[in-house]
This record gives sequence, structure tokens and C-alpha cells, in this order.
Amino acid sequence: MTCRDRACIIYGVFLIGVVCFELSTCRGPARADDRRLWLARCMVAEAGFRAGPDDGAIAGVLMSKAARSGKTLVWMVRHYCRGLYRANASWLRYLRESPVQPRYWPVRWAWSESRDDWLEKLERAQAALDGILYDPCDGVASHWRGPHDKTPAWFESVDCGRTKNIFGRTKGTRK
Repeated sequence: MTCRDRACIIYGVFLIGVVCFELSTCRGPARADDRRLWLARCMVAEAGFRAGPDDGAIAGVLMSKAARSGKTLVWMVRHYCRGLYRANASWLRYLRESPVQPRYWPVRWAWSESRDDWLEKLERAQAALDGILYDPCDGVASHWRGPHDKTPAWFESVDCGRTKNIFGRTKGTRK
């Protein structure tokens, strides 16, 4: 076995380790107590760190979709919240329940300026799970899109007040 062969094997084992770590921390089986964490991550990915009416609307849509589909909330967040998987935002999946700066945090931002907002976002996610966070869409919305996203033909906007995202439902449905 040549030195090059050994290097290739070591590199291959390293890559397998990285992939296994990624799958176990970001996409592996979820525990029930991960609901708050994943919901808060989605709120940040879709509406930013600052608390706002989008938090309640996003939580309302996701919890309703999960209940109707028979899927868990964590499953729904992982499959519906596209913002978590943007190439330039891998740090979102490393936000934790603690105030520790996440892995891959963008160097252009000071974590110290976002840490308290993150902890508040976790509290808002818990409030949504407890049924006390206000949903400005009153449970009518079943989808959302960003303000710059193309509007699908099936999408009918719902008035949810002043939100960053546009909330809506499938045309011709009540929810």
C-alpha cells in the first residue's frame, strides 16, 4: 500500500465521520423535546432574530400542518422550513438551547448582539407550543412565502397584519 493509498483511506474515513456527525446532529431522529428548538430555528430562518408577529403565524401554520398530516412538529419543520437549508445559513442548524455561539456563525455578525434575541425566540417557541403565543392569522393560514418569492397560482393571501412574510392558504379552502 502506497502513501497515497493510505492518505485516501484516511480522508475517506474522515469524510464518513463528518457525514455521520452532520446526520446525527442536524437530520437524525428527533426527540420530542426538540420541538421548541426546531420551531425556534425555523422562526429565525424565516423571520429573523427579532420577535414579531411572524413567529406566531409560522408556529400556527407548522403545528396545524403537523396535526393534519399526522407527522411530528419536528418532521414538519425539517421538511417545510426551507430557510434552514440555505447554503449560506448552515449555522441555523447549530443553534442550541444554550446561549453558546453556534458553529459556522457568520464572522460579520456579533453573536453577543443576537444571543438575547435567540433566547427570547426559544421562549416564544415554547409559548407557541403552550398555546399562548398569538397567531395573527387566527389559524386560517396554511402556507407562507417570502415577500420576494413568486406567488404560486394556488396561493391565496390571508390578512395576518404587518408580517415580514406573506401568509396564505390554498385557493378555495378555509384552511
